[in-house]
Amino acid sequence: EDVVGRSVADLGLPTPLTSALLASEPRVDEVHLTASRVLVVNTSPVSGGERRGTVVTLRDVTELQSLMGELDSERGFTQALRSQAHEAANRLHTVVSLIELGRAEEAAGFATAELELAQALTDQVVSAVSEPVLAALLLGKTAQANERGVELVVSEDSGLDDGLLPRSLPPRDLVTILGNLVDNAVDAARGGLRARVTVTARAEGAELVLRVADTGPGVDPAHADLVF
Repeated sequence: EDVVGRSVADLGLPTPLTSALLASEPRVDEVHLTASRVLVVNTSPVSGGERRGTVVTLRDVTELQSLMGELDSERGFTQALRSQAHEAANRLHTVVSLIELGRAEEAAGFATAELELAQALTDQVVSAVSEPVLAALLLGKTAQANERGVELVVSEDSGLDDGLLPRSLPPRDLVTILGNLVDNAVDAARGGLRARVTVTARAEGAELVLRVADTGPGVDPAHADLVF
Protein backbone atom coordinates (compact mmCIF):
# COMPACT_ATOMS: atom_id res chain seq x y z
CA GLU A 1 0.00 0.00 0.00
CA ASP A 2 1.36 3.43 -0.99
CA VAL A 3 1.37 5.67 2.09
CA VAL A 4 3.59 8.46 0.75
CA GLY A 5 2.03 11.84 1.41
CA ARG A 6 -0.59 10.52 3.79
CA SER A 7 -0.93 11.58 7.41
CA VAL A 8 0.23 9.05 9.99
CA ALA A 9 -3.07 9.56 11.79
CA ASP A 10 -4.94 8.27 8.71
CA LEU A 11 -3.01 5.03 8.26
CA GLY A 12 -5.16 2.95 10.59
CA LEU A 13 -2.24 1.98 12.82
CA PRO A 14 -2.75 0.85 16.42
CA THR A 15 -3.30 3.86 18.69
CA PRO A 16 -0.09 3.41 20.76
CA LEU A 17 2.00 3.23 17.58
CA THR A 18 0.31 6.29 16.08
CA SER A 19 0.89 8.22 19.30
CA ALA A 20 4.57 7.26 19.31
CA LEU A 21 5.05 8.38 15.70
CA LEU A 22 3.34 11.73 16.32
CA ALA A 23 4.93 12.45 19.70
CA SER A 24 7.12 15.54 20.07
CA GLU A 25 9.58 13.77 22.34
CA PRO A 26 12.01 11.14 21.01
CA ARG A 27 11.28 7.44 21.45
CA VAL A 28 14.10 4.91 21.81
CA ASP A 29 13.68 1.19 21.07
CA GLU A 30 9.99 1.07 21.97
CA VAL A 31 8.32 -2.25 21.18
CA HIS A 32 4.92 -2.05 19.50
CA LEU A 33 2.54 -4.80 18.39
CA THR A 34 0.35 -4.71 15.31
CA ALA A 35 -2.11 -7.38 14.25
CA SER A 36 0.67 -9.66 13.01
CA ARG A 37 4.03 -7.96 13.50
CA VAL A 38 6.37 -6.92 16.31
CA LEU A 39 8.05 -3.56 15.63
CA VAL A 40 10.85 -1.70 17.40
CA VAL A 41 10.32 2.05 17.01
CA ASN A 42 12.82 4.91 17.25
CA THR A 43 11.84 8.53 16.61
CA SER A 44 13.91 11.70 16.57
CA PRO A 45 12.15 15.06 16.05
CA VAL A 46 13.95 17.40 13.65
CA SER A 47 13.97 21.07 14.56
CA GLY A 48 15.84 24.21 13.66
CA GLY A 49 14.09 26.73 15.80
CA GLU A 50 10.81 25.16 14.78
CA ARG A 51 9.56 21.63 14.40
CA ARG A 52 10.15 20.43 10.87
CA GLY A 53 9.24 16.79 11.24
CA THR A 54 10.42 13.54 12.73
CA VAL A 55 12.90 10.92 11.60
CA VAL A 56 11.42 7.49 12.26
CA THR A 57 12.99 4.05 12.04
CA LEU A 58 10.93 0.88 12.25
CA ARG A 59 12.54 -2.51 12.73
CA ASP A 60 10.49 -5.62 12.15
CA VAL A 61 11.62 -8.14 14.79
CA THR A 62 8.73 -10.58 14.36
CA GLU A 63 10.92 -13.45 13.18
CA LEU A 64 13.49 -12.72 15.89
CA GLN A 65 10.78 -12.86 18.55
CA SER A 66 9.57 -16.16 17.11
CA LEU A 67 13.07 -17.63 17.24
CA MET A 68 13.51 -16.39 20.81
CA GLY A 69 10.23 -18.06 21.73
CA GLU A 70 11.44 -21.35 20.27
CA LEU A 71 14.72 -20.98 22.16
CA ASP A 72 12.84 -20.35 25.40
CA SER A 73 10.78 -23.48 24.76
CA GLU A 74 13.89 -25.59 24.24
CA ARG A 75 15.53 -24.06 27.29
CA GLY A 76 12.45 -24.78 29.39
CA PHE A 77 12.44 -28.44 28.35
CA THR A 78 16.17 -28.70 29.03
CA GLN A 79 15.80 -27.24 32.51
CA ALA A 80 12.87 -29.53 33.25
CA LEU A 81 14.83 -32.59 32.12
CA ARG A 82 17.82 -31.45 34.16
CA SER A 83 15.64 -31.22 37.26
CA GLN A 84 14.27 -34.71 36.68
CA ALA A 85 17.78 -36.07 36.14
CA HIS A 86 18.97 -34.35 39.32
CA GLU A 87 16.16 -35.90 41.35
CA ALA A 88 16.86 -39.34 39.88
CA ALA A 89 20.59 -39.00 40.63
CA ASN A 90 19.89 -38.08 44.25
CA ARG A 91 17.66 -41.13 44.68
CA LEU A 92 20.19 -43.41 43.03
CA HIS A 93 22.98 -42.10 45.27
CA THR A 94 20.82 -42.76 48.32
CA VAL A 95 20.19 -46.35 47.23
CA VAL A 96 23.89 -46.93 46.51
CA SER A 97 24.90 -45.46 49.87
CA LEU A 98 22.46 -47.69 51.74
CA ILE A 99 23.81 -50.75 49.94
CA GLU A 100 27.40 -49.74 50.74
CA LEU A 101 26.39 -49.47 54.39
CA GLY A 102 25.12 -53.04 54.26
CA ARG A 103 21.49 -52.03 54.53
CA ALA A 104 20.21 -53.73 51.39
CA GLU A 105 16.69 -54.21 52.72
CA GLU A 106 16.30 -50.50 53.43
CA ALA A 107 17.77 -49.70 50.01
CA ALA A 108 15.19 -51.92 48.33
CA GLY A 109 12.39 -50.37 50.35
CA PHE A 110 13.53 -46.84 49.52
CA ALA A 111 13.86 -47.62 45.82
CA THR A 112 10.44 -49.27 45.70
CA ALA A 113 8.78 -46.35 47.48
CA GLU A 114 10.42 -43.83 45.14
CA LEU A 115 9.37 -45.79 42.06
CA GLU A 116 5.80 -46.02 43.32
CA LEU A 117 5.76 -42.28 44.04
CA ALA A 118 7.14 -41.42 40.60
CA GLN A 119 4.66 -43.77 38.91
CA ALA A 120 1.77 -42.29 40.89
CA LEU A 121 2.77 -38.79 39.75
CA THR A 122 3.04 -39.91 36.14
CA ASP A 123 -0.32 -41.68 36.32
CA GLN A 124 -1.95 -38.59 37.83
CA VAL A 125 -0.66 -36.27 35.12
CA VAL A 126 -1.25 -38.61 32.18
CA SER A 127 -4.74 -39.57 33.33
CA ALA A 128 -5.68 -35.88 33.32
CA VAL A 129 -3.60 -34.76 30.35
CA SER A 130 -2.69 -37.44 27.84
CA GLU A 131 -1.53 -34.92 25.22
CA PRO A 132 2.17 -35.94 25.14
CA VAL A 133 3.85 -32.53 24.85
CA LEU A 134 1.77 -31.05 27.64
CA ALA A 135 2.17 -34.11 29.87
CA ALA A 136 5.96 -34.09 29.41
CA LEU A 137 6.10 -30.38 30.22
CA LEU A 138 4.02 -30.78 33.38
CA LEU A 139 6.10 -33.72 34.63
CA GLY A 140 9.29 -31.73 34.12
CA LYS A 141 7.86 -28.60 35.73
CA THR A 142 6.72 -30.67 38.71
CA ALA A 143 10.32 -31.72 39.34
CA GLN A 144 11.52 -28.13 38.92
CA ALA A 145 8.91 -26.81 41.33
CA ASN A 146 9.74 -29.50 43.87
CA GLU A 147 13.40 -28.44 43.82
CA ARG A 148 12.27 -24.93 44.74
CA GLY A 149 10.01 -26.04 47.56
CA VAL A 150 6.75 -25.68 45.65
CA GLU A 151 4.15 -28.40 45.06
CA LEU A 152 2.76 -28.47 41.52
CA VAL A 153 -0.53 -30.28 40.99
CA VAL A 154 -2.89 -30.81 38.07
CA SER A 155 -6.49 -29.98 38.97
CA GLU A 156 -9.13 -32.70 39.00
CA ASP A 157 -11.21 -30.94 36.35
CA SER A 158 -8.35 -31.09 33.84
CA GLY A 159 -8.84 -33.22 30.76
CA LEU A 160 -6.96 -32.99 27.49
CA ASP A 161 -6.60 -36.05 25.29
CA ASP A 162 -3.98 -36.60 22.63
CA GLY A 163 -4.90 -34.92 19.35
CA LEU A 164 -7.13 -32.24 20.87
CA LEU A 165 -4.69 -29.33 20.59
CA PRO A 166 -5.97 -26.64 18.22
CA ARG A 167 -4.12 -26.70 14.89
CA SER A 168 -3.51 -22.98 15.31
CA LEU A 169 -1.41 -23.65 18.43
CA PRO A 170 1.90 -25.39 17.62
CA PRO A 171 3.32 -27.51 20.48
CA ARG A 172 6.34 -25.21 20.86
CA ASP A 173 4.01 -22.22 21.43
CA LEU A 174 2.08 -24.21 24.02
CA VAL A 175 5.33 -25.01 25.83
CA THR A 176 6.30 -21.34 25.80
CA ILE A 177 2.93 -20.09 27.04
CA LEU A 178 2.27 -22.65 29.76
CA GLY A 179 5.93 -22.92 30.74
CA ASN A 180 6.15 -19.17 31.37
CA LEU A 181 2.89 -19.16 33.33
CA VAL A 182 4.08 -22.02 35.55
CA ASP A 183 7.52 -20.46 36.08
CA ASN A 184 5.95 -17.16 37.13
CA ALA A 185 3.55 -18.95 39.47
CA VAL A 186 6.39 -20.92 41.10
CA ASP A 187 8.35 -17.70 41.59
CA ALA A 188 5.31 -16.10 43.22
CA ALA A 189 4.51 -19.05 45.49
CA ARG A 190 7.98 -20.04 46.68
CA GLY A 191 8.90 -19.07 50.20
CA GLY A 192 5.32 -19.15 51.45
CA LEU A 193 3.66 -21.70 53.71
CA ARG A 194 2.32 -24.72 51.80
CA ALA A 195 3.51 -23.22 48.53
CA ARG A 196 1.48 -24.70 45.70
CA VAL A 197 0.81 -24.15 42.01
CA THR A 198 -2.33 -25.63 40.46
CA VAL A 199 -2.55 -26.15 36.70
CA THR A 200 -5.80 -26.68 34.83
CA ALA A 201 -5.79 -27.77 31.19
CA ARG A 202 -8.92 -28.82 29.35
CA ALA A 203 -10.72 -28.55 26.05
CA GLU A 204 -14.00 -26.66 25.91
CA GLY A 205 -15.44 -27.19 22.47
CA ALA A 206 -12.93 -25.85 19.98
CA GLU A 207 -11.10 -23.85 22.66
CA LEU A 208 -8.16 -24.80 24.86
CA VAL A 209 -8.40 -23.54 28.43
CA LEU A 210 -5.19 -23.15 30.41
CA ARG A 211 -5.32 -21.84 33.96
CA VAL A 212 -2.46 -21.51 36.45
CA ALA A 213 -3.14 -20.54 40.07
CA ASP A 214 -0.66 -20.14 42.90
CA THR A 215 -0.60 -19.47 46.63
CA GLY A 216 1.55 -16.37 46.22
CA PRO A 217 0.57 -12.83 47.21
CA GLY A 218 -0.91 -11.97 43.82
CA VAL A 219 -0.19 -9.08 41.48
CA ASP A 220 0.82 -5.80 43.09
CA PRO A 221 -2.12 -3.40 42.45
CA ALA A 222 0.41 -0.80 41.31
CA HIS A 223 1.45 -3.13 38.48
CA ALA A 224 -1.99 -4.45 37.52
CA ASP A 225 -2.34 -2.13 34.52
CA LEU A 226 0.96 -3.40 33.13
CA VAL A 227 -0.10 -7.04 33.43
CA PHE A 228 -3.69 -6.93 32.26
